[in-house]
Amino acid sequence: MNKNWMELEKKAQDRVGLRMLVDEQGVVAAAASSAEVVQLAAPLPEFADEEFRVDHPFFISIIWNNSLPIFLGHVTSPEN
Repeated sequence: MNKNWMELEKKAQDRVGLRMLVDEQGVVAAAASSAEVVQLAAPLPEFADEEFRVDHPFFISIIWNNSLPIFLGHVTSPEN
C-alpha cells in the first residue's frame, strides 16, 4: 500500500472512532433519522384511539427495501 492510501485509511478510522465507542464490553453508537408525512390529495385515514403498552424488553429494526437494515436496536428497560 502506498503512503497516501494508509493516511486516508487512518483518517477514515479516526472519523468512525469519534462516533463509536468500542471496548471489551461492546460498542456504543448513536444514529438519528426523521420523517415527515405531508397530505397531498387524499385525506389520511382516521385511527381509533387504542392503547399500545410495551412493558417488556424488545428489539426494534428499520429495514429498507426488505433487505438492508438501516437501524437495529433493543430496549431493555421500557419502564424508564
